[in-house]
Amino acid sequence: MNLTRLIPVFSLTFIAAYQVDDFLNAPLIRYYPDAARWSFGQIKGLHNTIGWFGWMLAGLLAAIVVTAIFALIPQRITERIRWNWVWIVPVMTVLFALYIVVVGWWIT
Repeated sequence: MNLTRLIPVFSLTFIAAYQVDDFLNAPLIRYYPDAARWSFGQIKGLHNTIGWFGWMLAGLLAAIVVTAIFALIPQRITERIRWNWVWIVPVMTVLFALYIVVVGWWIT
């Protein structure tokens, strides 16, 4: 197995999944620093939460699954994929992040 053919798939999937999970504000795990507690969901009564760990975990899991599926595809088929368009994914991710900041969707 050629690891260099899997790195772009993992990277692109990770940044896209992280951004989508951040936008949906649906982290897999949350940390409540005031209570020093970890949770798989929201804890009623606690509002100060850190979702970054959950967004990273969601991106990691999505990237592992997609990369594993890509690795199962024969290399003679995946060699036909043209990778000169992949710059679009990070650029769109940055633009989407800027949109989130400008709109201020998390401000209540």
